Amino acid sequence: MEADDTRYKTTGIHAVYDAGGPADGSTYCGPANGARACGTSTAYTYMANTFETVPLPADLSVPGAVYCAKADCSAEAAGFAAGTAKPSSSTVSTDRIDPPWVTAEGWSGLTGLSNWIDFGKAPYAFCPPACATVTFTPAGATTPTTTQVAENGGIYGLVQYASTRPFDDASQMIQQPWEPNVPNVTINLYQKGFAADGVTPTLTLVDTTQSSSWDNWAQEFYPNYTDSATGTPLPYMNCPSQGTDASGTPNQDLFYFTLFDQPNYLDRYNSLHNGGTLHALPYNSQFKCYDAMKINNQFQPAPYDGKYSFPSSLGINPATGKLVSTVGSTNGVTATMAGTNCTICVANPDSTDKYRYGTPMLPPGKYVVQVIMPPGYEVYKAEDKNLLIGDNFIAPVTQQFGGLGTGIFIIPRPGLRGFHVRRKRRGIQPHQLPGRDYGLCDERGTLRRPRLSRLSLRAAPLRFMQRRQLKPLRWEPIAKCC
Repeated sequence: MEADDTRYKTTGIHAVYDAGGPADGSTYCGPANGARACGTSTAYTYMANTFETVPLPADLSVPGAVYCAKADCSAEAAGFAAGTAKPSSSTVSTDRIDPPWVTAEGWSGLTGLSNWIDFGKAPYAFCPPACATVTFTPAGATTPTTTQVAENGGIYGLVQYASTRPFDDASQMIQQPWEPNVPNVTINLYQKGFAADGVTPTLTLVDTTQSSSWDNWAQEFYPNYTDSATGTPLPYMNCPSQGTDASGTPNQDLFYFTLFDQPNYLDRYNSLHNGGTLHALPYNSQFKCYDAMKINNQFQPAPYDGKYSFPSSLGINPATGKLVSTVGSTNGVTATMAGTNCTICVANPDSTDKYRYGTPMLPPGKYVVQVIMPPGYEVYKAEDKNLLIGDNFIAPVTQQFGGLGTGIFIIPRPGLRGFHVRRKRRGIQPHQLPGRDYGLCDERGTLRRPRLSRLSLRAAPLRFMQRRQLKPLRWEPIAKCC
């Protein structure tokens, strides 16, 4: 679950989940009557039970988050606005405020229980008073100049697997609901500019990142970090509510023995087949996230597959909830700031935003977003077509599967850079004639202006070639910037 950042930035995410049992304020609340205890919230009275019987240990808290004693969170709001984290404790409710580095929440819910999520929003800061100084060379000029710019939200987008195309005109394509996103694809950002003569246009590689991966987040660990309490690596995701086997303890549960010391299984697979190191989970895996009724409802910071953003982020320091101090690089050029690969970024100027102030921010300008083709993929071309059943794979006489519908689905898209000669006239636009040069779709341009973020318009459709059948992939940068 996420909220768009194009016009307004996210200031925090307030999440409240239902722990189950009697609702706050109910006459059926325990524990004296043998029922579960209830929370003491006002806003969620008669709607949810906000008492967490088995909260997370403090060291497993979401980095930078504020855990609230009451689900209303009124007592903790001022501290959150000031940028002060408050870790989990034995007295917290089911309520938490996540800092702005959390862009999306993973939600696991049960039928008949209520959950709430509130996205705090604010306009990007004006200049003045929040001004960043940017150096650039205007078109036609030969010497650089400086200007002051307002806050912006950068650029973001998606990489999507293009399984079908329902429109004749590829420029009218939209993502279909059954098309999944693609993780771990390298995305580059180029800045448009001019050479020393002030006339010749240039493209300079200024940042690089990869599209996000749900599996990497849900199954992996903060790099180069050891949990202070247990001495084990710290997982990205940790979930409360799972009890132990000890008699009389909250949520006492024999499932504790099933969960005991269980690894993250993709981590185990990586250790067995890819030369990785198997990591132990803290607290004998008691707080491992899993999909079952035992841990009721959950809201946890989590990315979905295929999203990317610029400026790039090298990660969050779990001890502080801030960007790591590592200084990255792009194309051999050292980044201008810590926590990113961006070589042209300036410090965010909004001093009223305690979470973003001083963090990397792209200067306004014209940019090109480029996808690097993963092995086995290629860009779709304008004459490729997928209507009804699309191009069919002609199998040999002896085949396992056959018939209509075992076809090749190919998605076209006009591109910005790279050309090919169209070999045949198939279909879609009368002005696209055989023998002419047409652009490929491996890049997309985007314009960043102050006080906005930019969704980079649709980008490169990709095609995956495997076992003589073509399976399409589309790169959809929905950029956010300026």
